[in-house]
Amino acid sequence: MSDTKKSIGAEIDLSESDVSVDSGNIPTDTELTFLTVSRDLDATIVGLRSITETTIKEAAQSTLDSITNVFSTITNQVTASNDHLTEKQAALALDNSNGDIQSHNSEPEAEEGADHSTSERSQKSDLEFKSDEWQKFADVIKDSADSADSRNALVNAFEENIYDIMESPLRSSIMLRHSVIYLIASAVDQCIYKCVKLAVLKNPSLAPKLPSKNKSGLVGLTLEDLESCDKNFAHAKELLVSKHMEALLTKSLKDQMSAIRTAFGISVPISDSDFENLNEVLQRRHVLIHGDGNANHLYLNRVQWDKVTSVDQPKLQDSLDPTKDYLKAAIDECWYFCTVLVDRFWAKFENEDPFRCNKLSETQLNMLRQERLEVCEKLCKISSKLDLDSDYIKKCITINYCLCIDYSESPARVLKILDEHDWSSCNLTLKIAVSLVKREFDFAFDNLPLVLGTDDGVSVSDLMSWPLFNELRTHDKFESFFSTHVVPKTTPGSRYSSP
Repeated sequence: MSDTKKSIGAEIDLSESDVSVDSGNIPTDTELTFLTVSRDLDATIVGLRSITETTIKEAAQSTLDSITNVFSTITNQVTASNDHLTEKQAALALDNSNGDIQSHNSEPEAEEGADHSTSERSQKSDLEFKSDEWQKFADVIKDSADSADSRNALVNAFEENIYDIMESPLRSSIMLRHSVIYLIASAVDQCIYKCVKLAVLKNPSLAPKLPSKNKSGLVGLTLEDLESCDKNFAHAKELLVSKHMEALLTKSLKDQMSAIRTAFGISVPISDSDFENLNEVLQRRHVLIHGDGNANHLYLNRVQWDKVTSVDQPKLQDSLDPTKDYLKAAIDECWYFCTVLVDRFWAKFENEDPFRCNKLSETQLNMLRQERLEVCEKLCKISSKLDLDSDYIKKCITINYCLCIDYSESPARVLKILDEHDWSSCNLTLKIAVSLVKREFDFAFDNLPLVLGTDDGVSVSDLMSWPLFNELRTHDKFESFFSTHVVPKTTPGSRYSSP
């Protein structure tokens, strides 16, 4: 597989790379390398997105299902005049909310004659429907009762049941949202730990430059430590590195980056805003774990709010329960920071590793596929300024960069980015990529048959899934092109057909 195939293709298959690398040196899943650190990071991001996109929604749906089902029990507690209040009506009352439940401070006015102990109980709970959603229920209840007595009976039965029903799935939803914050902080710690550990193991003389004190005092090996290593120098060295790492990770993110810059001469070239956005996530994690979940003085003082762009500065004692949009942005900040951090260590200690450039391109492809355009644009922009040996990879990063920008809204900006490179000497595949960025579809349709299915061209899988071809796939000519040039390459027996 050629260089073109690796970058224009779907997932980059490093095992098939024709770069001159001894295949026996390709890292295994258990071997710690900068490549495995980067791959572990990508897998963690996928897991975090899965939690954010699915489990929280399922928890909310579970609440909706429970509420709908309990109406059959409630209606049995009221008079026959309420027979036309059905489970279907209850479900329709939630139609617009789709089970979207959130915390709020307002409490609907209790009906006259309602159980005041229940009302007091509800006021203490922050697990409530939004006011307008509660009102939908109240309206259904009122319209379904022919008398004040039967109405009050229904309201009381509803209030007595609703919080027990809501408590479990909503509490699960809150815990899931908090767990994403915990895992983001853990992913950052692990990434820093693995990168620094690799650097020190490759050059042990750098260890003394790391922080020399942890919570137990000066970093060093005790007699008990040496005895536990059983005269194994490798074990002793790794134990000493771990103690240095413990001393490093107990510091703030800002102090960690300062220590890394001092020890290794490595800086993470991201903006102050991106750094503070991530720092805010890590400080929020401390409050959620060690506090009551509300903004306190330590949290407010440890964040430079004038540089934070991801969230407004909360007030003292404001709830820090994260929203879904906040979690998405926080995951992106983690992905961006850690990807750049790994690359900086990778470039410092294994700059000749051919996997490094390919992994940057692969990460950008993953971001594009997940439609994380803002974070992909930032990574492409910073990657274009990194010391990459391959001019081809630089051009591929430029294509990725342009795909993050809406050409229809900013054509001049896209063309300016493309003009920073000379594309005249590029192979046909890259020229087709440039034509697609510029929406020059005739050139693409005329030349794609020449590279489709070739080793240094575009695979059928690329054509159908790669974001570069999104606009082409909606073009009037695509159906005819597909039947003429793609179908023959996917018929049984062809090298491109499914096994």
